[in-house]
Amino acid sequence: PVISRFYRSYPDVELQIHQGTPQQLVDWAIRDAVDFSICTEELAQSEKLESIPCYRWNRCLITLPGHPLVKIKHLQLSDLCDYPVITYVMGFTGRKSLDETFRRARLRPDIVLSAADTDIIRTYVLDGLGIGIISSMALDKSTDKSLRFKDLSDLFPWETTRIAYLKNKYIRRHQQTFIDLFLEYIRSDKSPRLEAL
Repeated sequence: PVISRFYRSYPDVELQIHQGTPQQLVDWAIRDAVDFSICTEELAQSEKLESIPCYRWNRCLITLPGHPLVKIKHLQLSDLCDYPVITYVMGFTGRKSLDETFRRARLRPDIVLSAADTDIIRTYVLDGLGIGIISSMALDKSTDKSLRFKDLSDLFPWETTRIAYLKNKYIRRHQQTFIDLFLEYIRSDKSPRLEAL
């Protein structure tokens, strides 16, 4: 919705979306190689970037129907360790704090596959390789009807996604419009999958 609204306001501006690791996104923003970066990790740590918190999110479990974890009313971290886990690769989508949560509990999940993309995680869960731990906002209940899901926000810390750009950078009107549309969309979203800031 943000991109559609932006395009209607600025049809002559070409949007380019670059994907990279959080470290790359920080570097690109610091070098002013991109107008701004949006991600969860790293942006808040750089003193060279103006960082705007956008929304908080947490995780959910995805499994095949009939999986034993679906029947457990109040999941514990240890329950997740009883099955092969598919989740995000290190450096993406809160993986560091996920690992730290298990480590603090002195647990070792059996992570059999990690990927940067939720669709890959979903594909291998559907293929029966294991259970998935994904960002709740990546879950689409209308298209994920062949999966079962459970909220894990009681087990893991909340993450904050930010939008950031080089400090003291002159923000052009179309850039500010994109940021405003992005924040307006997030803050108007009534979905329980994330919390607007």
